[in-house]
Amino acid sequence: MLTETMGLGRVAFLAGAIALAAGAASATPAFHPAQSPAEQALARILKLDENPPGAVDPVGAEGASGRRPRTTPPPGAPYLKHLTTPLATAILAQEARAVKASCGGVYKSGELCGLDADPIICAQDFPDSYLFRTVQSGPSLAVVEAAWPPDSGAQTTRSGSYRLALSGGVWKIDGIACAAGDRYNWPGR
Repeated sequence: MLTETMGLGRVAFLAGAIALAAGAASATPAFHPAQSPAEQALARILKLDENPPGAVDPVGAEGASGRRPRTTPPPGAPYLKHLTTPLATAILAQEARAVKASCGGVYKSGELCGLDADPIICAQDFPDSYLFRTVQSGPSLAVVEAAWPPDSGAQTTRSGSYRLALSGGVWKIDGIACAAGDRYNWPGR
């Protein structure tokens, strides 16, 4: 019997070590600066979203008074270098629904008619930097969570989850699930 040859103390220690190792293997990784190729690509895209408008956010160049929002990306749109067409289409469709609900389907001068937050960063303001953790990874697909660095003493909390797809050797964002609830080309709600 195992306990006779090893002793009860060693068996208990071994069982505890196995349980600890199993728990560590299934624990969610901590947020950190971008490390993997998918995390590094996401970091570049999120920083690029700040400026110029329309470089990443499909609705960034929208909003001309008296104009209806687009519902599909135009061919050659610059943001398609960073977003898949299904994601860009989902963001544009959500913008069109918001413009319809707020302004009757047409942008109006001086009014917020569309989305009230940048759909790429899931916020209205841009942080100085981001932290990341990969929660799913494969050769051509990754799910990466992003967070803003917390204030001193605060806990890091996820701002959004991003599904990235490797297409032609380039990582592109294919889906976004904002922590506040908005989702673009992401299952659920």
